[in-house]
Amino acid sequence: VRHDYWQTIDEIADAGADVPRRDRDDALTLAASAAHVAGQPIVEGAALGSSNPYAATPEHLKREADALFSAGATRIVEHGLAYARAAGDEPGWFPSIDVAPRAMALGARNTFWPYLPAVQDYIARVQVVLQRSAPAADVAVYRPASSRPGASAKSEAALVERLRTSGYAFDVVRDEGVLGARASRRRIVTAGGMRYRALVL
Repeated sequence: VRHDYWQTIDEIADAGADVPRRDRDDALTLAASAAHVAGQPIVEGAALGSSNPYAATPEHLKREADALFSAGATRIVEHGLAYARAAGDEPGWFPSIDVAPRAMALGARNTFWPYLPAVQDYIARVQVVLQRSAPAADVAVYRPASSRPGASAKSEAALVERLRTSGYAFDVVRDEGVLGARASRRRIVTAGGMRYRALVL
């Protein structure tokens, strides 16, 4: 990543990605919005885990997965399950923990290991349902490609929070999403087939 971080992110967004992926919260909502506008069914939510990698209980993992699903993920990438190397005291050393503090120390040595198939089955079933379902959002919030964090960020955050608390589902759309859209039966329809009742400028 170059020093001009936002320009780099814009270039990546403009080039498009086969599978939009973000970690969580607002960034994941943006990735999901891009997927909805384009008609892409897969949105990856990454970094499922815990700030204490050795305390990621099955209940915690389910809550984390549900938070990612609620933010728009239809597929979850779990960090920390790749491999473990025995080094010193139990339960051993998990390399991803040093790199990503939110990774999980999960493996056959973890005391929760026998109970994880039930959680993984749940996550798999939800992913199947979400990937085969059509997303729905009431409102498209337009964010120009030229926008950067600054004076408008606070007002946009207030708008987004008001939409959420009022029960409206929304997507954030960029220039391409608006320019490729058309009006049909009192709805705004994007090139990917997403339909909105209103466009907020």
